[in-house]
Amino acid sequence: MKLDYQLTEEDYLQFCLFAASQNLTLRDAKRRTLFLLILIFSLGSVWIYFRLHSLFFITFSITGILYCIFYYFHGYRSVFKRAYKKNVKRLFKEKIGLEFSVISDNELITILSNQTKLEINLANVDFIEEIADYYFIKLKTSDRIIIPKRIFENGTNSEASLRNFAKQNNITIKQLLDWKF
Repeated sequence: MKLDYQLTEEDYLQFCLFAASQNLTLRDAKRRTLFLLILIFSLGSVWIYFRLHSLFFITFSITGILYCIFYYFHGYRSVFKRAYKKNVKRLFKEKIGLEFSVISDNELITILSNQTKLEINLANVDFIEEIADYYFIKLKTSDRIIIPKRIFENGTNSEASLRNFAKQNNITIKQLLDWKF
């Protein structure tokens, strides 16, 4: 298998968002934050109910409920996207636009660019994750190799070669095609 491609800023952003969504610590942090928001709004509502007029209580309670619903379904996503977008520009600025070649043989995956050469033993490959626009080759060190699906559209690279590579080396492909951040 030989794949040639360039990675864009959007590719690295999607990689970071996917990795974050698979991270259990961040899922727990989201739940903790939602719990704290509910607790703060509940305590504020009780305080307003006993100190002020009930109209303020109703208004504050409805605002709190709407804010918690908005946060749970949308708010944290925009915060994470904005933070990761800034970090992608800073962390991956040397890698954006670089030509990569991923070459595999019987024992190694070799990643070549004009700056580096990286060889990874196939025993270190954990599995391959497939989402709508990308393949991620997950290594046992928790690193991932990003392979955008758009490289298979121009005809020089074949998606079947990646699937054959996985089949020949007994690497499972986890399909998460409905993944969205």
